[in-house]
Amino acid sequence: MKSSKKKVTKKISKKVSKTLTKKGLNILTIIVPSIIVAGIMGYLLIPKFLKKDFNKKVEINYNEKFNYEYGNIVYGNILKKEKLKPEIIGQVDTSKLGKYKLKYIFKKGKKVLEYNQIVTVVDKKSPEIIIEDDIELCPNGKIKKLNIKAYDEYEGDLTNKIVKEILNDHITIKVADSSGNVATKEIIANTSDKEAPIITLNGSKNMTLNVGATYKEQNAKAVDACDGEVSVTKTGSVNTKKAGTYKIIYTAKDTSKNEAKVERIVTVVEKRAASNPNPKNLVGAKIIYLTFDDGPSKHTSRLLDVLKKYNVKATFFVTGYGSDSMIKREYNEGHTVALHSYSHDYCKIYKSVDAFFADLNRVRDRVVRLTGYTPKYLRFAGGSSNTVSKGCDGGTKVMSKLVKEVEKRGYKYFDWNVVSGDAGWTTNTNKVYSYVVNSLKSNYSIVLQHDSKGYSVDAVERIIKYGLANGFTFKKIDDTTPVVHHRVSN
Repeated sequence: MKSSKKKVTKKISKKVSKTLTKKGLNILTIIVPSIIVAGIMGYLLIPKFLKKDFNKKVEINYNEKFNYEYGNIVYGNILKKEKLKPEIIGQVDTSKLGKYKLKYIFKKGKKVLEYNQIVTVVDKKSPEIIIEDDIELCPNGKIKKLNIKAYDEYEGDLTNKIVKEILNDHITIKVADSSGNVATKEIIANTSDKEAPIITLNGSKNMTLNVGATYKEQNAKAVDACDGEVSVTKTGSVNTKKAGTYKIIYTAKDTSKNEAKVERIVTVVEKRAASNPNPKNLVGAKIIYLTFDDGPSKHTSRLLDVLKKYNVKATFFVTGYGSDSMIKREYNEGHTVALHSYSHDYCKIYKSVDAFFADLNRVRDRVVRLTGYTPKYLRFAGGSSNTVSKGCDGGTKVMSKLVKEVEKRGYKYFDWNVVSGDAGWTTNTNKVYSYVVNSLKSNYSIVLQHDSKGYSVDAVERIIKYGLANGFTFKKIDDTTPVVHHRVSN
């Protein structure tokens, strides 16, 4: 009996235990997921930084606009999100290549999020090759004409980095910048040569010699764009025993049979008899020769206007300075255009006899080019009596040689016997006028003025009025003009 009760009790206990265990598992199955879901929801609902799309390395081309793009950084939860704008530390200069470090600081209350970004400014644009004109090659492959330039947006002018490769009539032009960007152009060039050599005369193109003088041939040289220096042949001769005009012709020809010719004109003249410095037939003649040195200048035009107004002819001893048009006007309006000096540099022109004539020939050639007239009158810079040359000629007494040599070469030189004071005594117009009118001679007066001095030019009209009112005649220097020579001091 007892044994049966124990069995029943044990069976019931086992059944209850099984039932409770089963129910407990069911409860856990319900509770645990709930806890997990609650945790997840709690996490999603808590405000926080939500990191998205931040580019930590950026590359941008030179001179392009850089936008400070910091991605979609937001703060919030699944229900509410706020896009944040950061504080940015650092700057990017897209006009300079290099790496720039930026720091982005996002703040929300006491919470802070930081990102670093490296921005690299690079040059990826190739230089530009600019062809400015037609390209020409010589038949021998030498470049005759190649006007090209290269420009880079970042480095500027890269012309000196151009590399040229030539194959027959093809030219390949390449240029690279320091960033390795390369530009290339292929060109087909014109290989015909129709350009003649250029002949340069040694010495003057126009020469004047006295009968009996010695003609010294100075020859010429010729350079061709394709062949370089080429030979020059000479035809013609000069007979200095007989007055006349002689022509020397210089000819040069290149390998493409292009020919150039240049002429040298040599005029042989009878030596002029020395003029009487004080001819009796001019006693009481009251002649004024207005002469102007150192021009043309900016004052020459109004001086010519005054002379034209009173129909007065004057003499201009010109230099290598000033306007070509003024020399043309002087000649066209009937004035005498004479020679002074091309450079007016004392120690350059008085270094030697050869140096003097090299300078004189340059100013003479200028006058010939502008007027077609070959001047035969001159005035020494500083006059024949100048002493400045003593410090320039190394003790060779160059002026004593020059006064003789210019006459041997067919020139006639003039000093002056009336000074205006504009060469250093005064800069006052009234005093220039007084110096001139108070120094006029009863026979002939060769007046020294400078059309490079405005205050001296301002006195000319009054001088003319005075002269005309007091019985003077105005003339330009010509072959009838009596010479005035100073005493040579060197």
